[in-house]
Amino acid sequence: MQGDGKVRTEHRTVVTVDVERFSDEFRTNSDRLEVMEALPKVLRTALVEAGIPWDECVCQPNGDALFITVPATVPKELLVVAVPAPLSQGIRDYNASRNPNARMRLRMALDSGEGETGEHIWSSRAGIHATRLRDADVVKEALAGSRGVLTVVTSDWFYQEVVRQSRVIDPRTYRQITVRAKETTAIAWLCLPDDHDGGTEEQVGRAARHSSPPGAASLDVPLRQRNGLVALPRQSKNLRSLAFNADDTLLAVGGDSVEVDHEGTVWLWDVTNSSNPVATGRPLTVDSLFDVKSVAFHPHETLLAVGGNAGSMCSQVWLWAISPDGSSFCIEDPITCYADSLHAVTFSPDGRILAVGTGGGISLWDVQDLGSPCSVAELHAGTGHEDAIGSFAFSPDGTVLVGTGYNGKLWLWDVSEPREPRALGGETDPIAGYIVATAYSPRGTDIAIVGWNDVPRGKIWLWDVANTSRPVRRGRHPNFSGDFVNSVAYSPDGGTLVHGGCGGIWQWDVSDPNRPVGGRRLGVNQLAGVVSTVIFNHRGNFLASGNSIGDVLLWRLG
Repeated sequence: MQGDGKVRTEHRTVVTVDVERFSDEFRTNSDRLEVMEALPKVLRTALVEAGIPWDECVCQPNGDALFITVPATVPKELLVVAVPAPLSQGIRDYNASRNPNARMRLRMALDSGEGETGEHIWSSRAGIHATRLRDADVVKEALAGSRGVLTVVTSDWFYQEVVRQSRVIDPRTYRQITVRAKETTAIAWLCLPDDHDGGTEEQVGRAARHSSPPGAASLDVPLRQRNGLVALPRQSKNLRSLAFNADDTLLAVGGDSVEVDHEGTVWLWDVTNSSNPVATGRPLTVDSLFDVKSVAFHPHETLLAVGGNAGSMCSQVWLWAISPDGSSFCIEDPITCYADSLHAVTFSPDGRILAVGTGGGISLWDVQDLGSPCSVAELHAGTGHEDAIGSFAFSPDGTVLVGTGYNGKLWLWDVSEPREPRALGGETDPIAGYIVATAYSPRGTDIAIVGWNDVPRGKIWLWDVANTSRPVRRGRHPNFSGDFVNSVAYSPDGGTLVHGGCGGIWQWDVSDPNRPVGGRRLGVNQLAGVVSTVIFNHRGNFLASGNSIGDVLLWRLG
């Protein structure tokens, strides 16, 4: 929005949120202050994670509520597909570290329309309508009876034109309501996205199956197909990370427990026979509430790093030693980084260094002595929130670390001496509007970056980093412009690239990175949900993928 002080008419999407029971007597003034300080941060983080450019939004506080307008260039579908999950999780992360009287639950309303805009303000009929929906008694009662922390209500127009047209969500997860508030009487549509006790898991499963192509199989039970696809029984929700151990006999699956909300859990599967995977031992859990974000196996030992968030401004990594019989024990005292939003953990190729990425940058830890891991360096790309590093990867020889930021920028560091890392080349101008994942080619000459451009649709960029001081963008990239992309991976020989997201899983031949070919979609009739992660095993004979509703699929290749 321009800051020239002039008034103009502009179409924008309205997002308004309000805190449940904010003014109740059980809260003290200090409690209310905590809530109001946290609310814009939680909402901003959720929008950024969903790929919505916060700097282009207008945020207007209004007591215990926020009124946000999103540019018309941002697809409205993002607000119902990509925002509710990180917003619910952000609320839970905040609540986990607060006393009960300072916790929050939110009502969120969505609408869209024309309005008049000036300096940091926007006024419209759609904004008034969204506020009426948000504050309606029927919406308040729905949240009061929910075990979740978020209620989403949309105008009838938004439901008909956005929700019903989505290929990702099932419109049946919304129910029609009649809103009566002040002078407004209108039809609206309500969803409880995280009310797990109220049937949301079943609804989400129906939504994923409904959005699959005709003939798609249900993934609620083990599934075996002639094309070599195997589905593991669903054990988790909010699945975020997968990892194979060094000899490809174990697969670690990190997500949230289906039984206990917000309890981070890791499941181990024996995949020695990939056609008949077997669960090994009991799931790995941390005693306290812990939100698992990333899992990574040591390159030479059966040692698993489990990274996640343990509360406000506290990211932790727990190390687990896994025995051949499936038994395991946790090495006491986790690695703790006093920063929020852990994004990923990964070992260096020689196993000596563990890299931990958070909202504050990348921390390098010497883990040669597992009993007392030692912090050796901190890598930062800047000082602002927009400079947060969202994804990173080691080069095959472990001497270079590449990082990409949420602001679309690229950095490389020489980490051959981990205690004295040195900045190499980079790209100070944004490569993309928003980068979500980065992979380093096993050949050591290329990196693949996936994200979104000005209009959040999936994009892939290939960069030549043979000369790490002068990275060069390849002239051609895999010609993909589909739905949102969440993950990317190279095959062990570097000749194949896969990426996953709302459009499923796509496979490319990048044997000649200057001329990528292919674009074959895997398992058109077997996929459900939104693919959140993809990873090759070390031998390259099969691929594992995880999706937004907790399914893990094994794809036999070759």
